[in-house]
Amino acid sequence: QMRAMVPDDVAARIDWDALEPLSCSFVSEQLRSTYSDLLFSTRLDGHEAYIYLLMEHQSRSDPFMALRMLDYVVAIWNRYLDEYPKAKRLPAVIPLVVHASPRGHVWRAPTEVADLIDLDPQTRRELTPYLPRLRFLLDDLNAVDLTELRARASTPTVRVVLTLLKLAPGNPHLDIDLQPLVNDLRRIISTPGGLDDLQSILTYIFGVGDTTDTDLEPLIDQLGPQAKETYMTTAERLQERGRAEGRVEGR
Repeated sequence: QMRAMVPDDVAARIDWDALEPLSCSFVSEQLRSTYSDLLFSTRLDGHEAYIYLLMEHQSRSDPFMALRMLDYVVAIWNRYLDEYPKAKRLPAVIPLVVHASPRGHVWRAPTEVADLIDLDPQTRRELTPYLPRLRFLLDDLNAVDLTELRARASTPTVRVVLTLLKLAPGNPHLDIDLQPLVNDLRRIISTPGGLDDLQSILTYIFGVGDTTDTDLEPLIDQLGPQAKETYMTTAERLQERGRAEGRVEGR
């Protein structure tokens, strides 16, 4: 999925075999209901580099997303300098945004920081060399047909994740919409760590979708007893977390 978002000439110079997810997030607790992020380390032209992926699923485009991405890129650099205080240069960070509006709205906001600055055209041209410049790469899932989206996915996991990003938020009919992906879900479960992947998928569904547990059960039943056990465990864990949060708020 990330490779498809990066320009071909740049993608050809990234060492995708060296791609490694890092255990960190730059999204604040307040924003995690509408944003989730992943940071990957890799090599670009033999140099250390990062790919930062932000998944955005609020109803409308964030007008200041470009500024938000600049903040996150700077935070990644600061993290790097904390880890390597003797570094002389900064690694490249490729910023990617995946947009999936639950209302189907396509992206309308600027993708370049400089476009947020209120300047007359002539002044902008004169100041261009001195303005902050960061443009993020955008994958607007609302502008892509579902069939095309699934066709471009390279693995069952990517196919399921892209479909969920596009369809899951606010969806009361995921039991129906995910039916074409039953075979992909079975393949995911059959791989090493597949049940952990299923747990992550279910956690996302419970977090953003409006499909009831009862409606989802027939779909899960098709995946076998281990999947059903993972489903029940995930549902119970999230329900207990909700009760605990309710108790804290009620104090």
